[in-house]
Amino acid sequence: MKRVLGGMILSSIGLWSSNIALEGPFSFYEAQKACKNIGNGFRTMEIYELFALRDLPATFEKDTSFWSATVLHKSRKDPTKKIDEEFHLEEQKLPAFTYYFKDGDITVSPKSKETKVLCTNDPRRKKPFDQFEKKESGSVVDHQFLIEWEPLTKEDKKKRLNYIKAISYCESKQTLGGNWRLPELDEMYSIINYDYSDPATDKDIFGMMVFKYYWVEDELDEDEAYVVGMRVGSVATSNKSNKSFVRCVRDIE
Repeated sequence: MKRVLGGMILSSIGLWSSNIALEGPFSFYEAQKACKNIGNGFRTMEIYELFALRDLPATFEKDTSFWSATVLHKSRKDPTKKIDEEFHLEEQKLPAFTYYFKDGDITVSPKSKETKVLCTNDPRRKKPFDQFEKKESGSVVDHQFLIEWEPLTKEDKKKRLNYIKAISYCESKQTLGGNWRLPELDEMYSIINYDYSDPATDKDIFGMMVFKYYWVEDELDEDEAYVVGMRVGSVATSNKSNKSFVRCVRDIE
């Protein structure tokens, strides 16, 4: 087996679980096999499980990525090789998601890519989506984060703003009484459902959101803030002067 990353066993995400980082490098299928070969029920982590660990100390190098077990739900029908803003389509093969701990990015990569893997023996759990309730007004209540998502409008689907203007845009909205704001990263990521793409959420609940990046409130530094891609469910950072789409939320009691 290719060696453990610095002999490191990371803090557990479950009462009886351990997370073991393997340096590799591994392709997607090699990573799955390497985790399984540890024994004791170890497996490759799903991308949302890796994302939940992003507050670990910054142990990893900036450009270090880790394989997840999550595969893109579907690919485009275009047979050519291309790179767009969210994923790499190679020879019509479905790519899989990789995670960068240093800056919290979620991206997709061809399965031939060689990188590290973080294994866990925590029982596999599905990402929950039963906290959402769509109202007659078109807004959506999230009972986990205790927020309300604004109804999706044609105006919102056309408006692209820089980070500062996006904050002001939400704060100035008077829809359903106002008090709107940009969502936090955890709040926006909670609507990402990897059973879907184009958009990567349940459109019966959240509507046909634009297949591009949406701003969130969280900042990487004074120049960049986080964005969540609604085509496939990626997470990235963007210069605050760039323009992205906006979907506002407000707190509820």
